[in-house]
Amino acid sequence: MLFLLACISSKVEDSASSCLEEEGGYGDASLEETQAQCESEGGTGCDAAAWIQLDAAICLAEADGLDLGIGEDYTADLVYHAGWTRVVWGVSNLEYQETAEWGGSTRTIDATLGQVIESGGWLAME
Repeated sequence: MLFLLACISSKVEDSASSCLEEEGGYGDASLEETQAQCESEGGTGCDAAAWIQLDAAICLAEADGLDLGIGEDYTADLVYHAGWTRVVWGVSNLEYQETAEWGGSTRTIDATLGQVIESGGWLAME
């Protein structure tokens, strides 16, 4: 049983490390503004040249179990996160949609380290 868990863990780590080479740009994010906000608020990991790109963030979210849900694409944003005092990628999916309510899952990924630092969900209502 322990061997099986070690193999699964190793495969997830290999999958995640291969994600770091993915590119895809930075979406609509302003690297200069995000870096300036990080620096002005005393954050860490503020060097834009070290941040992973969009496709790497999506790949890491998928390696952590995020899927498309019922949507056709992910929503991904590169932002300074005051709570983590770091620049992060937020990658979200759409899992359900009803008349006045919709929601899904998210992964918060450290943009410098390329690691998932939080998994959660989101909900919106009219």
